[in-house]
Amino acid sequence: MRAQKKIVNHTPETSKNRVVQMHNQRIESHDLDPDLLYISRQIAFTNPTTLRQALPGHWALFRFHDIKPNSLSFTSQLGHTQLQGNVYVFLPANTLIEWHFRPEIFSYESFTSFAPMDTPTPQYPVVIPFHKPHKLEHHRDIIDFLIHSGLREMSPSATTPYVPHKVKKFFDVHFTEDIPLAAITKDLRMSHMTMTSKFKAQFGVTPVQYRNALRTFEAKRLLRNKHSVTEAGLMAGFTSMTQYNHHFHMTFNHAPSIATKL
Repeated sequence: MRAQKKIVNHTPETSKNRVVQMHNQRIESHDLDPDLLYISRQIAFTNPTTLRQALPGHWALFRFHDIKPNSLSFTSQLGHTQLQGNVYVFLPANTLIEWHFRPEIFSYESFTSFAPMDTPTPQYPVVIPFHKPHKLEHHRDIIDFLIHSGLREMSPSATTPYVPHKVKKFFDVHFTEDIPLAAITKDLRMSHMTMTSKFKAQFGVTPVQYRNALRTFEAKRLLRNKHSVTEAGLMAGFTSMTQYNHHFHMTFNHAPSIATKL
């Protein structure tokens, strides 16, 4: 298995790097702006792998280099999207997505921020091909890049059915709270099974899986903000540390304690 071409780092030389090396991946991160996190990652997959990602309240821009045909794709509520070559993938806040990796070594970068954008952006993932990497060092650079890429024109017109949309919006706001699903089904006047099937048909996961994904990514954000492993899990909404560690490891392929070093 051959590694892809080395990525080009366009970040400031003065940035303070944080590097974590694990058995199958290397992660380097640093803050570009107070509200913009840059991560460079190289990860090896020996088997077909699906990773679920939920973005509670923050947006992300991924930059992939030299993706081989049929090696990487993602699934969102808009369907299945195959990636190839050099592409950016923009994920707006509160996105739910599943990445599908084939056995390969992948190198990619991500730019993540909780700061709101002062320009309209689409509500769904958008893919932007590129030939030469853009110099992205500040929050403003990301916004200018998206505007000049015609991102608003690429925004899809799909709509989400009422029940999945309402359940998702509820969890986007209340995912840290310990609210039983029975309260939601009562408000919708439908059974737990019906609500779950409608949600999964739209998003590919159950409401409980979506809530756990939101909590997992929120815990990661809290760990970056210097909260302890236990504090981050509890504040994100987990009531079981065993479940917290399980979901974190399944999502990021490492324990919460590793995230405190990034």
